[in-house]
Amino acid sequence: MEREEFTVTYELDERMVNRLNRLTERWRAMGKEITPEELFGFAMTMDGDMGIKNYLDVVDRFLKRKRV
Repeated sequence: MEREEFTVTYELDERMVNRLNRLTERWRAMGKEITPEELFGFAMTMDGDMGIKNYLDVVDRFLKRKRV
């Protein structure tokens, strides 16, 4: 299956930013350098295609309710 690359910008609320920063510090405690952005990207990769499919399913259900 052919794949395409997309760039997506996320806005996180303060609570999520704080959690991401805490997780980044825990990751660094393993002796591995990582930025919060890299860790977020890693989390998205771990969620993988299934997570993206779930997001698209939500949009699909919304559109069906709107009869579009």
